Amino acid sequence: MLAPKAKLRLLCFDLENRPLAYWYDGETTSEITAFGWKLVGDSTVHTMLLQPDGTFVVDGDEIVSDITAYKFFAEQLALVDLVYGHNIRRHDLPILNAGLLRRQLPTLPPLLTSDTSKDIPKRGGVSVSLENLAAMYGLKGKKYTMSQPMWEDANRLTEAGIELARKRVTSDVLLQERLRKKLIALDLLKGPRVWRP
Repeated sequence: MLAPKAKLRLLCFDLENRPLAYWYDGETTSEITAFGWKLVGDSTVHTMLLQPDGTFVVDGDEIVSDITAYKFFAEQLALVDLVYGHNIRRHDLPILNAGLLRRQLPTLPPLLTSDTSKDIPKRGGVSVSLENLAAMYGLKGKKYTMSQPMWEDANRLTEAGIELARKRVTSDVLLQERLRKKLIALDLLKGPRVWRP
């Protein structure tokens, strides 16, 4: 008798980050200011938000060290069957891996990924920003748009700025989840790819 297949565990995530130092030709290094994630099937978007003292607040109450936050999040990604988001292979995963390196923690393992920015058909004259795709497909919800002064407030880690980062990362996770469902329904999302550190 064949055992039934276990249901795949999928995790949608997004990171917000701020520049730390100039590197070369105007490029900057990055520091994560907000982690946001949601397991498919769960109703809650979880967050870890950077505080001025370098700690992170988890879901609005528990305080953890930066090492604990990075280690925990890397473990969450490794525990699931597939991780997905918008532009995660080019942006989010490399930034997370750099944060792990800085903290002398093990880097990410190869991860099966689905990217709602990179895994869609080639096109011309159409923006594939999360905001544009969500509007184009009439998805419920809206990306939490931030002006330059709002980003500066968030990056200074003021109380109001940390709340802005929470709203931004939460809205992105919810929109990414809806966008992936829509792309699958339209048969526009290519198959998953393994991201290697």
